[in-house]
Order: sequence, then structure tokens, then C-alpha cells
Amino acid sequence: MNLKALIQERADLVKEQAALFADGRALNEDEKKRDDTIAARVAELDGDIARAKRAKELALSAPSLSGNDNVRIEGEADNPRPFKSLGEQLGAVIVAAQAPAYADPRLEKYNQLMAATGMHEGSLDAGGAWVQTDFGMSLMERTYAQGQVLSRVPDQPIGPNANAYSALLIKETSRATGSRYGGLRVYRTGEGATITASRPEFDRKEIRPYELAALCYLTNTMVQDATQVQGHVERLFPLEAGFLMEDELFSGTGVGQSMGVLNATATVSVAKETGQAAATVVAKNISKMWGRLWSSSRANSVWYYNQDIEQSLDDLYIPVGTSGLSPAHIISYGQDGQLRIKNRPAVPVEYCATLGTVGDLVLADYSQYLGVRKGGLETASSIHVAFVSNELALRFVWRYAAEPLWRSALTPKNGSNTLSPFVTLQTRA
Repeated sequence: MNLKALIQERADLVKEQAALFADGRALNEDEKKRDDTIAARVAELDGDIARAKRAKELALSAPSLSGNDNVRIEGEADNPRPFKSLGEQLGAVIVAAQAPAYADPRLEKYNQLMAATGMHEGSLDAGGAWVQTDFGMSLMERTYAQGQVLSRVPDQPIGPNANAYSALLIKETSRATGSRYGGLRVYRTGEGATITASRPEFDRKEIRPYELAALCYLTNTMVQDATQVQGHVERLFPLEAGFLMEDELFSGTGVGQSMGVLNATATVSVAKETGQAAATVVAKNISKMWGRLWSSSRANSVWYYNQDIEQSLDDLYIPVGTSGLSPAHIISYGQDGQLRIKNRPAVPVEYCATLGTVGDLVLADYSQYLGVRKGGLETASSIHVAFVSNELALRFVWRYAAEPLWRSALTPKNGSNTLSPFVTLQTRA
């Protein structure tokens, strides 16, 4: 029994069955028979899958035939995640590469082996091993949680047999009558009058997760200190990966990477004021940017800015009133020191341009983006890549990209200024 094949067959049948009911109409006789056949086969597959899983678990718990039975780790024999830390596993990889006869049985028992090239599975003397799943996923979770931007983007995973995610969206670029909700119309009708038909139009947005990769070398001495290596890898790689992905959310081109706000076709750019001095931000800039933000995005919006412009923002703080109360117009600070603009959070980020350049101040609702990822973090190690320098090579690969769900700004029913969840300020040179 091939567990993967059984699961794939079941997934294909469920997809076919869902298609039978997709349009909501009653099934014909042939379709009813097919539905019954699929339901019976799915039930049969569920039993086969359960048995295949039990067989796999029994195989893992059975005595090893590898010849390493004399080397056993107390309490670890039936644990699918046998290593307590990333450093402990990397140390086992080095020992296995240097002395295969004394290889830690946990590497082979749980199929954590790969060739040094990463192209195919191999034996321990090939010098490579997959890093067990829980360490890799820990890295990925920290990557997503560490940023002020990435955590606001909705996340959509895709399956192993998919290379992209296709989102079906309502095609709406204007709120004028006849254009709302893709052209759907509702009419007032007189008694006995015929209802005029309308049909909404839809748009399909395909987002393809692109590969990100990193390679790191660790000295043999460093790997021997399990605490040091785990802290080093888990801290630095997520930070750099998070920085790259968040930077793309501002300036990404959408070609082999995420599409950034500054290059998105839906982004609205507000012009500078007549006679406005170079490298400044004035109150009118803020008011006009806020006025171009799609009203439904206001509750989720965040102001992102380069720290170069903080002094200009502070100059907009205009306290009013007396009695020790200082409510502010446009700019305010909370008791925690959090800067707020128009009562929305303002966050300094390195990804914004310097003062006076488009992108130095960005008003964005990243809930109107969609991030697509395929699988988790793939982590592999090899002792032979840098054998001469006595170093261990770590490789990290993951697939992710994000794009806005808007293709263009929205024209309101009344008014001439387009609206968008993403607003920037033009260059003030």
C-alpha cells in the first residue's frame, strides 16, 4: 500500500465530487450514480489510509535491520522527532559523515538522510541529512512573527501538487451604477413588470510562491556547542528572511518576488502641495492621503514611515485646549509612546524611502494583500560541501510571495478622486 498514492486518489475523488455540486443545481441520474460511486470509494480509501498509517507506525517501532541495533538511545526509539535541539542533530550529522560505522541510529531510523548535493536520497556516508521537521517549522514561525508588516498579510498555504494559488475576485473598478459588484444590478419593479437580468463579472488573480534560499557555513567547533549553534541559526536566519520578505512588500517588482505597494497598479499617489518645500511633510499631505484611503480599509490601516521624517511629523503636532489635556490634531502619542496619525498606528520601518522621496510615508491596509506559501521550511545540512575548511553547510529553502488583491484603484459613485487601500506621497524635491 502506497500511502501517498492513496491520499492523492482520495483528494482527486473529493475534488471531482465537489465539482458535481459546484453550480448548485440538482444532479441528473448519471451524476447521482457517480456521486454514490465516489462516496463508496472514499469510504474504502479512508480504511486503506488508516491501515497504511498503522503499517508505517509499526515499521518505525520494529527493530532496526541496519546493523546499528547495538547503538540505541534510551527513550528515543519510537520518537519521530528524536533530537532535542538543532545543534544536537548537526553534531550527529558530522559524526555520521566522519565515521559512518558509529552513526547515530536516529538519523537512519527516521529517514533523515539525503545526498550532499540535495538531489536524491542517499546513505550516511554521502554526508547529508534532513534537519527534522520541528526545528525547520520553528524557524519559519519566527520568521512570520517577528515583523510589523508580514504578520498583517493574510496567509494562504497551497498543496504539494500546486504551484500557484488562484483567487476568484469580483471585478469592480468603479462604484457607479452598473459597475458595482462586477455589474450586478438590483431594480425597483412595478406590478407585473419584467425584471432586467444582470450578470456579475469576476476576475481571477493567480499568485505564485517563489523560492527563497539561504546557505550558511558553521565551523566544527561551533557545531559542538549545540546551544550556541541553535541560538545563532534560529535568531539570525529568521530575521534576515523576514527583512527580505517585508522589504518586498514595499518595493518588490512582482517578477520572481512579491509585488510591493510602490509598484502596485492599485496604489494611489498623492501630489505635493503647491510651493511645498523639498524634503518636508505638511498637514495637507496627511489629510489628502487619508482622504484617498478606501474607507473600508481605515480600520485596518497602518502608517509606515522612515525615521528620517519623524521630526517633520512632530512639527504637525498641534495641541489644543487647556486644563492639562492636549488632544492633538492629526498627530498624537499614546502613553506607551506609540505615534498615531489620524488615530491609526504609525510604525517606523527601514523599508520606507528617505525623507522627500516617494515611499517615505506609506498608508496601507495589508489585509488587502494575500501571501501564498508552499510547504514549510526545507532545511538540509552537509559536511562535504566545505570539507576542506572543516565546516558544516546549512541550506534553507522556502517558497513564498504576496500580492495585492486589487488590480486598480476604485472610482467612487460620486467624486473624482480614486480610492485605494494603498496610498503614497509623491516626491518633494
